Amino acid sequence: MNLVKQSNCLSQMYNFKHLLKIFKNVNKSLKTGKIFKNLLYSLLIINCQFSILNSIAQTGGAAFNITGAAADNSAILDISSSNQGILIPRISTNERTSIIGTNGNAGNAPAEGLMIFNTTTKCFEAYVNGAWSIISCPVPCIPPDAPVAAAATNISCSSFQANMVMSVAGVTSYCFDVATDDGFTTFIAGYNNRIVNNNTTCVVTGL
Repeated sequence: MNLVKQSNCLSQMYNFKHLLKIFKNVNKSLKTGKIFKNLLYSLLIINCQFSILNSIAQTGGAAFNITGAAADNSAILDISSSNQGILIPRISTNERTSIIGTNGNAGNAPAEGLMIFNTTTKCFEAYVNGAWSIISCPVPCIPPDAPVAAAATNISCSSFQANMVMSVAGVTSYCFDVATDDGFTTFIAGYNNRIVNNNTTCVVTGL
């Protein structure tokens, strides 16, 4: 944490130690010396805590980093790193129902804006307007439509012309199979995953 008034705390600690040394030299035999010593250290800790809080208030927030950079004035918490991220709580949909509510009871409404990563849906969620809302989810993979084959033309004993209806947008090439059985287990030589690019016709020979 980058705290501006850390040096002030160290200075105050030095002053307290100096005062304590003077008191010991003057009053070594008194039992109250030990009490006074503890009182001084307690006051030192309290004073340093107030200095830290005052520093945070003046600089806008606390900064967590390894560079010593100050927090941005607009942030109450400024975390920076070049090779690490932030992990928010990872909770399943079932576990989400047991989150501690603002009234301190599990299962009651949490704070507005509370965020989690739902391990069931793989989505970032936030509690908004009395319900969990999705912030971000993985983009689902939607496979393209399969090309449609039309009736063959120019059919002969040894060849035919295969015709295809290319209706898939963005596709640049297609694979073309020709088999001698309905289960496509025995292929005509040269026509197993044959690339036909965007051609809508292909002459098949070697039957």
